[in-house]
Amino acid sequence: MKRPKKTPLDQQAIAHIVGNGIMMSDSFGGRAISVLILDESVHPEVGDAIRAASTLPPGDAETAWGVVGRDPALVVTLVRPVSKELVIPFPMPDYAALVEAIRRTEVVYLQAGKPGDRVLKSETQGLLLVRVANEWLEGRWPELFIRAQMEELKRSGTPALRARGLAERAYEAVVVELGSLRLPPDSTAAD
Repeated sequence: MKRPKKTPLDQQAIAHIVGNGIMMSDSFGGRAISVLILDESVHPEVGDAIRAASTLPPGDAETAWGVVGRDPALVVTLVRPVSKELVIPFPMPDYAALVEAIRRTEVVYLQAGKPGDRVLKSETQGLLLVRVANEWLEGRWPELFIRAQMEELKRSGTPALRARGLAERAYEAVVVELGSLRLPPDSTAAD
C-alpha cells in the first residue's frame, strides 16, 4: 500500500467527533445516512462554518480521505459562504463501522455541537449534507480496518495469526450488516 504524502496538519482544522447517529433517507434509496456531531466547544468556527454552509445547496464542499496518525480522516473543505477546512479523524477501531457506512453511502451529514448533544432532526436545523469522494479510501480501507482490529485484538492477548482471521471476519460482518440497512419499501422518512 502506497503511503499518502505527509503534509503538516493545522491543529485548528481538526474537528473531533463528539457524537454520531443516523438518519434514514428516502432520497438515498432508503439508506441510513451517518450524522457526525463535530466539537465546536474548542473551535467555535467549526459550528459557524457548518451553519453557514448548511444554508446553501449541495456542492459547496469538497472532500478527500487521508490519514491522521494511523487513523483514517475525512478532510472536508467548505468553499462557500465561508472558506474552512475540517479534518475529521476516525479513531480506529471504535469508528470503523462509521467509516464503512460513509464509504458505502458516499454522503454524510455534519452537525456542530458539544459532547452530549443529540442528532438534529432536519437539515433546516443546521445539518450540512456532504458528498464524500472515496477514491483514495477504496483500495486502502479493508486493510486499514483489518490492521486496526488486529492491533486491538493483539493488545488484548490474541495471538497474531488468530487476530488476523478474527479481524477479517469482523470486516466481512460490518460490510454485510451495514449493506442491509434500508427503509422498508412502504415506509417514509424525513429527509
